[in-house]
Amino acid sequence: CAKVPALIIRPEGVPFPDLPRYTPLTIALLFAPPLAQAAMLQPCVRLAQSFDADLLLVGEHSPQAGEDARSYAALSAVAREIEQSGIAVSRMLTHAPVASQLATLVHTQQLAIIALPLPLAGTTAAISTILRDVNAPTLLFHPEAAG
Repeated sequence: CAKVPALIIRPEGVPFPDLPRYTPLTIALLFAPPLAQAAMLQPCVRLAQSFDADLLLVGEHSPQAGEDARSYAALSAVAREIEQSGIAVSRMLTHAPVASQLATLVHTQQLAIIALPLPLAGTTAAISTILRDVNAPTLLFHPEAAG
């Protein structure tokens, strides 16, 4: 866990959130390929435990026939793994690119922190969108660099 590179980014001019004011505190964790999941899960679970936070596991998928059930099953498997640590986990599937919806999610779900895997689908555009539009601290995980 300590060897996984993570970077926290705060939007310019926005102070670190007053975490106790969030009830409950929710950390959004973007669903990722298995390698990124392995790198992200333990640090995010520890962060959630430290702040008595819930996790929102967000996944995106294509709207092809039968894809909803497969995507939700994969998301639920990861959520059950996290729940074994005593963390409350919500699940959300979206057809649109997650990066374009994060700004809305920050407000509607009252997200305090966002955790993203790198590489992220459409990395340059996605990260640019997130940094420009999302008003929440962001943790970026790059599992390949953990070596």
